Amino acid sequence: MRTLVISLILFLLPVALRAADEPKYPLVARHFDSLKFKRVAQRDLPGRVFFWTSQGAESNEDPAFEGNVAYVDLNGDGTDEIIVESECKHENQYEFWQKSKGRWVSLLTVWGRPDLLRKSNGYYQIMVSCEYRDTVSLELYTFQGLRYHATRIDKYKEGVYVGPSSTREREKVLESNFNVQFKTK
Repeated sequence: MRTLVISLILFLLPVALRAADEPKYPLVARHFDSLKFKRVAQRDLPGRVFFWTSQGAESNEDPAFEGNVAYVDLNGDGTDEIIVESECKHENQYEFWQKSKGRWVSLLTVWGRPDLLRKSNGYYQIMVSCEYRDTVSLELYTFQGLRYHATRIDKYKEGVYVGPSSTREREKVLESNFNVQFKTK
């Protein structure tokens, strides 16, 4: 009996310690499912805004091509930004666009369904859940300067918090699975 109790404690202690370190994320302000996407032809999108055809590798040049877009005011200035959904081979890609100084610029590109979290620096924070085999990573993006940047990436394996994941580790997974190349310093 004593051996069983000791074994149980040794088994549960690491799990309990990891759970205590699990990060707390801001509350969701707008779930992905609440965003109103509509079908739009490429020719009806503003200049420089486009649909991707293959995981960020090539833009779609066909003006009749249709895809999904949502219009959301990310920073509360009364002007809608555009979220473009590109249907790609492995997982849908979402690109956030904002009009700045008369032209449209990309603020963020993510793979996976984005949720909008409470605002920080005047913009919604964006959280994306990415699944790969038995691992899930939660990615939190915060607006800094001119665009969104990853501020934390946490990994879960079989539902248990494993710890923070490096941005470079995520890039390696994307490179191997989606044939995406990243520049390294």
